[in-house]
Amino acid sequence: MELLPIIHADADAFFAACHMAEDSSLRSRPIAVAGDPGTRHGIILAANYPARSYGIRTTMRVGEARHRCPGLITIAPQRELYTAYSRRLREIFDQWTPLVEPLSIDEAWLDLTPQMDRWHGDSVKAGQALQASILSHLGITVSLGISINKMLAKQVSDWNKPGGLTILPKDDISQRLWPRPIIELFGCGPSTARRLASWNIETIGDLAKTPISALTSLGIQGERLKTRAQGTDYSPVVPPRITDRQSISVERTLPYNLAPDALTDQSWQPLITELLIRRTSTGLDGRTLVAKYRTSDFTTHTRQITTSQSIHTAAQILTLLHQILARTPITQPVRLIGLGLTDLRLPTTEQMTFWQNV
Repeated sequence: MELLPIIHADADAFFAACHMAEDSSLRSRPIAVAGDPGTRHGIILAANYPARSYGIRTTMRVGEARHRCPGLITIAPQRELYTAYSRRLREIFDQWTPLVEPLSIDEAWLDLTPQMDRWHGDSVKAGQALQASILSHLGITVSLGISINKMLAKQVSDWNKPGGLTILPKDDISQRLWPRPIIELFGCGPSTARRLASWNIETIGDLAKTPISALTSLGIQGERLKTRAQGTDYSPVVPPRITDRQSISVERTLPYNLAPDALTDQSWQPLITELLIRRTSTGLDGRTLVAKYRTSDFTTHTRQITTSQSIHTAAQILTLLHQILARTPITQPVRLIGLGLTDLRLPTTEQMTFWQNV
């Protein structure tokens, strides 16, 4: 039997799931975590699966979401709650293997190689036991992808959400992975997918079969994507050392190009929320805020500002962001925005505060 030692675990609708775990009456009701649930102009940060059945998605305005689902329950984000569940999730992962590499607050890779004897070489059995343990101890579900390497495990972990377990043996790559659209390949963003499509590379299989010489204009990214498409990226699962981290960042491609005057504080709010959650989960402080945006001509702009104090709150980030954009205003339509923290260090004894003005 082929060994499939790598698991990618991804919590289902994590932010919403934390609230449902705290209040079981919410489990069957449509709920959404929203930046400003008291108004019609807030933005959806996360939605559970009953809400998603109404077409409610992340970044949708609360007003539109309530129009689609009049019974929608909106909940203000609670950073400390998500961080606590993330920590407990990691504690369970650590019981399965010492080789755990977090990918975000609610997902991680696990390399079962050191523990395969414990499971008699059966990673599916290990995965099912992991799902059962997380459900029993945390009250949330996770979807798993299991394969020969971590990139393939990541590819398939969301194929059967929520609560699914998908395996992808090496022999199944050409039949099950290659027919899927190129945009689904991990690390392939919308702009790269469009560029590849212009070269008649529309599926993952198309890319896997494309000579590397045809991808030279993509540089190292082209090599990485091709290797992932072929299923031959055997990057190791590496547990992070807290002091190794150089930066924390988040970004998202906008559903359509936004004119500079349409890029409001609310446009940045989901990124601010996610950035703060990631900062807390790392246990590091940052003193430099980085703002990134990509204009409609695919030019990427990066600006930063450094402070003398650690950045802990949404209010701080928004103030610094205003200063950055005041210095170098955006003058063209924008298709992607991002935020990051650098100059990371272990916390000092300064008093830490929680979220403000989210």
